[in-house]
Amino acid sequence: MLADIGFYLLFLCCLVTGYGVIAAVLAAYWRHRQLFKSSKFALTSATVMCASAAGILWFLFFQRDYSVEYIYKNSSNDLPMLFTFTAFWCSLEGSHMLWTLLISVFSAIAIWTHSKDNE
Repeated sequence: MLADIGFYLLFLCCLVTGYGVIAAVLAAYWRHRQLFKSSKFALTSATVMCASAAGILWFLFFQRDYSVEYIYKNSSNDLPMLFTFTAFWCSLEGSHMLWTLLISVFSAIAIWTHSKDNE
């Protein structure tokens, strides 16, 4: 159930990010302030969705939910808490998820801390 929610969050994150990028490019080309604000909130909501999906995966790791194949392959009952935390990025899929999370967080920080001259 939670794994499905995480999947749908990532899928929705992908769609919202695509809209946000297209809206940002068009806002820069047309100098359209409302479209820029729309892309800003779209990319921020994508960051929230990505962080929520990552939080769900970490929660499932600590719950030892072996019905999720990624957790089944990369975790075990005798793994200490620190290694359970790092099992999130121990495989290719998890490292991609970690990089997606980091890039989305850094992008949201960059969007919200830009100079007022750029608006």
